[in-house]
Amino acid sequence: MRVLVVRLLKQLDSRYGSRIRDLPFRGVGRGVLSLLAHSGDVFVVAPVLVLVWWFGDAPLRTLAVILAAGAVLSVAFIYAIKFSVRRDRPPGEWGSFYRRTDPYSFPSGHAAKTMTLAIIVLGSGRIWLGFLMLIWAVLVGFARIALGVHYLSDVTVGYFVGLLVGITSAVVVRSVGLLQLLQQVIAAGAIEAHRPPAPPPGGLPHSRFRHRQPCRVRCAEFEQP
Repeated sequence: MRVLVVRLLKQLDSRYGSRIRDLPFRGVGRGVLSLLAHSGDVFVVAPVLVLVWWFGDAPLRTLAVILAAGAVLSVAFIYAIKFSVRRDRPPGEWGSFYRRTDPYSFPSGHAAKTMTLAIIVLGSGRIWLGFLMLIWAVLVGFARIALGVHYLSDVTVGYFVGLLVGITSAVVVRSVGLLQLLQQVIAAGAIEAHRPPAPPPGGLPHSRFRHRQPCRVRCAEFEQP
């Protein structure tokens, strides 16, 4: 079975992956591919999630937490497979940073991470945003094949891993009631953050306000014969 899977993946690379890589992208087209390939970097995804957490309401903050957890889980699975298979990246010049820091290509962490994020967003009920993120995931994988840092089989298996992690995350969050719990905790934290500070134990700090008597009492004193 393993031999058959490996053979199918190699045929996928030789028949279709090489065609994608040989597409004549030059100038602006190659620059767009570079932006897409980098858009799945952790240095891009993490700040975006932080911004969603910082400026979003309680449901968006909850989604940001789940997305971050799903991304970390997908990356953990990917690196476990990478260091077990140890498949070198395709030869090429683009992506020297990836080639130095992460020399193994199978499977694609970018494909897995972007697919995980898209599936979790779809599972949250944000259908249009989820479909847009699915398109983004496909474009990221395509760009990384065209620029020569991944084989087609790397991206295909990465999508499969991301699909499994995304579906599992969405099902687990809904089944155990974690979504409601996170929303309650985050909403309670937001309320506490906006609550005005309590007055000091002795009341107002200035004695002239603390000892002032109501006007009606003082006026009654002057009215006595």
